[in-house]
Amino acid sequence: MAPGDRSLLRRVTTLFRPYRVAVYGVGVLILLSSGLGVVSPLLIRVVFDRGLFARGGPDLSLALVLYGAMIAVPVLVSLLGVWQSYLTNRVGQDVMRDLRSELFSHLQRLSLRFVTGARTGDFQSRLRDVALQRGKRACTRGSDAVLDL
Repeated sequence: MAPGDRSLLRRVTTLFRPYRVAVYGVGVLILLSSGLGVVSPLLIRVVFDRGLFARGGPDLSLALVLYGAMIAVPVLVSLLGVWQSYLTNRVGQDVMRDLRSELFSHLQRLSLRFVTGARTGDFQSRLRDVALQRGKRACTRGSDAVLDL
């Protein structure tokens, strides 16, 4: 890992530290969704092996229960995906709010001569661009790191 990447990782970790419970929650939801994605093929195997082609004839009551589970699993995965998106967006927005607050506090500490000497449009445009770039980078790299696991 390059030295610049380490400092960026440290900065991103600092930004997300107050929201680590939600970040861990997103990780758990990703793992649950991935695990449930494997369940459907296993259910299909059980439907054929024990429900439809069982020794002694088909067990329709078991097959119906398994059909219900096959319907419930994708619905549950979708609900987990919605919850994961909500948590991810909430954490990202909270980090952006923290970055904006930090930026505003920094601006208030600047000398009056610096603020009055800078061209207003250029100054505001550059501040907005820097804040957006940092927020996007932090959110993108944070979620990519979790998904790469």
